[in-house]
Amino acid sequence: MNKSIFRLTCLCITFTFFCFFSTDAQYYYKDILSNIEQNKEFSILKNGNIKMIKVESFDEKDQPSNGFLCEKRINKDFSESQMISKSNITEQSLLVSRYDKSGRILETTTNTPTTTNTIDFEYDSAGLL
Repeated sequence: MNKSIFRLTCLCITFTFFCFFSTDAQYYYKDILSNIEQNKEFSILKNGNIKMIKVESFDEKDQPSNGFLCEKRINKDFSESQMISKSNITEQSLLVSRYDKSGRILETTTNTPTTTNTIDFEYDSAGLL
């Protein structure tokens, strides 16, 4: 077999292999690990009865960044949170998350001026995603 054809074949196989497994890894992180982390964070906020978080940004001179806003608000019964963010570089976005009575995330909806994305989560009887 010609060396260049062999190299090209190996490259294509390697590329296909990495694409396949990186997609699985992305799914695992985005849909499982990030969900677990969100549920842990929400549990801490709920147990601490924390209903508002405000993030501040500072420049290299330790001055507040102009135009930066990031706030997360949680309703009275801890069934919904809303996080709004914007900066001079990015447009405003709104992330709305809904939770069940156990504090597990059920749905997230992200709204930006150009897109809306909703993700629904379901759990089995053991509480697994």
